[in-house]
Order: sequence, then C-alpha cells, then structure tokens
Amino acid sequence: MKRIMSFGDDSADGPFNDEPDFAGPFAESPIRVVERFSTADLHDVFKGNILAFVVRNYLDPTVCEYAAKRVMQNAKMDFYEAEKVRRHFDTFHDLFENPARADPYFDGAPDAMNDLRYIFHPHGCVIDRLHAELDEQWPAGAQILAFPYKGRLRKCKRGTVREFPDGSRIDFHHDNLSFYAERFPGAPSIKLQISLSVILRLGGRGGETVLCTRRIRTKEEEAALRDPNSKYGLRAIELGDQHALKPEVGMLFGFLANRGHTVLPTFGGNRVTASLFAGLLSFNEPLQLVN
Repeated sequence: MKRIMSFGDDSADGPFNDEPDFAGPFAESPIRVVERFSTADLHDVFKGNILAFVVRNYLDPTVCEYAAKRVMQNAKMDFYEAEKVRRHFDTFHDLFENPARADPYFDGAPDAMNDLRYIFHPHGCVIDRLHAELDEQWPAGAQILAFPYKGRLRKCKRGTVREFPDGSRIDFHHDNLSFYAERFPGAPSIKLQISLSVILRLGGRGGETVLCTRRIRTKEEEAALRDPNSKYGLRAIELGDQHALKPEVGMLFGFLANRGHTVLPTFGGNRVTASLFAGLLSFNEPLQLVN
C-alpha cells in the first residue's frame, strides 16, 4: 500500500461506472484542490475518478475557533458508543445500532439542527452553507432526508459537529446509509454517499484523514473485512491504497464515505469538525442530506 499526501487540480469526466471495487487508476492526483467545489467535483467523487476534493480556506479561522469553543461546551455533545469521540445529538447510524433511539431522534432532529445554527451564531452556520451550495451545484438540488415512519413523514438530522479529544482516533471503517436504512422500510435506496467535513480546530499534530481506494458494497464483504481487535473497524491491509489528507483549519474536504477511511490520532489538543453526508439516489434525483 502507498501513502500519498499530494493535491491535484485537474478535472476528469466520464460515465458513472458502478463495477470496479477499487477507485483508480487515476489520470490525475486522487486529491483535487479547488477554490470552490462544483458539480463536476461531486460527480467525479461518486464516479471514482478522484478520491476527494479539497477547498482550502473554506471558512474563516476566527469563525472556526469561535464555533469550536461552543461545540466543546454544547450540552448535546455526547460520546459514540464505540469511540472516545463526541458528536452532537444522535446520528442515523445510532438508529441502526439501537432502534429504540428512533423516536427520540426524529422528535429531536428539528431542534438539534437549529442548535447547530446557534453554535455558529452570530456567524452563518457552515452546515446551512454546505446545504445551499450542494443545492446550487447538484442539478436536481439537495434536500434533508425524510421518509415515512410509524405513519408519519419524519425528517432526519442534517449535519453534525464532532470533537476528537487529545490522543483519540477512529478505526478504519466505511459508512453506508443503505445498510443503516434497512431498519426503515420507507427509507429511500441511497446508493453512495459523500462525506463533507470542515476543520474547525486542530491539535498540535496528527489528525490526518486517511482515504482508501476500496469501496465496501455488501454486509458480507464488510463482515469478511472485520478487524478482530476493533469493535467495529476493518482490516486496513485489505482496503487498497491509502492517501492521507493533512488537515488545515478552515479546510473543507469531500470524499466517498463508502470507501475505507480513518482519522489518525490528534496530539496536543482537541480536533473539532463540522460534517454532513450527501447521499446519492441517482444522478437525476436530489441529494439526500443526513448525518
């Protein structure tokens, strides 16, 4: 496996290819740096033409630090069950792990989304900004994921913020909304999802996001890749080539979360991020926003 810490800025087009298990070979650097993300960048991540796009200086550092302090003080921050990492309110994955949390999740989602806006106030909320830009760039627009549950149309929570305490990390894993949605017959069939993250605060060193080229497609494949030394993680050696993104405060990056990825330990302070999933139904339908 190789570990690359490089950026590229060329474009690549082509029809969506749903066959390869691994991204690449790449006609350009697998990490594309842009001034602002475009429809082509979103398409190329979904197609596997690039692993990720990066927008440096997406958010002003003073706004990042202001929001990071408020994240760490927020009453809705709580630890994941499997990691010493805190996130804001429940995530859609939490409902897959524990269906009993579904009613409190749906009931609390609107207030939780408004609370994220309060974290950034009086500055604009970066989750709102991401939603607006995705809606503008994606031909069919972007909307908050909603579906029938217990006879009512229920809306999911769009976006979250996370705090990685000093020394914490996330094991190699993948995210797959189609797996999580199996508990909800009314949920739409999301095929792929892009994770968009904005760095609000960094520790002194570390905290790189490592992206792998292998995409996990089925629960059977996921089970075969399980790392016996992790509660949820996958064996890194079987996830293909690795490409590390060095984080910068204010940086936005988007990548296909269905591929293996991890966050390396942060040392010398807490790492704080804001993030959002954009799920793909098809290239002719609205992106589905959730976290």
